[in-house]
Amino acid sequence: MKTKLTHLAAFCLLLTPASHAQDILRNEPVITAAGAQRLIASIVAQAEKAKTPVCIAVTDPGGCLIALHRMDGAKPAVVGVAIDKAHSAAIYRATTGKLHEISQPGAEAYGLQARPGVATFQGGVPITVQDQHLGGLGVSGAAAADDEAMALQAIKDLTQPKP
Repeated sequence: MKTKLTHLAAFCLLLTPASHAQDILRNEPVITAAGAQRLIASIVAQAEKAKTPVCIAVTDPGGCLIALHRMDGAKPAVVGVAIDKAHSAAIYRATTGKLHEISQPGAEAYGLQARPGVATFQGGVPITVQDQHLGGLGVSGAAAADDEAMALQAIKDLTQPKP
């Protein structure tokens, strides 16, 4: 009986018009696990050169975690911060430094900094390749400006052809 139901379900899917499936499905680009690992490797190399252990988080466009790497010596507190930076950059499609600017008193997004899970200081960068939003990248553990510089360099490295 179970086999007959499985065959019936498969047959019904064949009869479903392709346009119906397109009406209910969305195909959005997302950074791959391999892409996330390339970002992490770039940041680890930069952080090792600077002798500053950091935590790196990579999310999909919806801010859900794809990869997380905490370097030896990085403080436990930076883990959540890196995740929040990546999440914020992904869902708002802006650097967390920009979110800081627009969340100041009197600015257009004042109060944004009070939302749970939102980081409004440098170190979170949206991952955009060929005008496609692929996710967010968060770095924490160095000075905020250095966190952002490492993230931006990693994205630049990602878009370069592999050697």
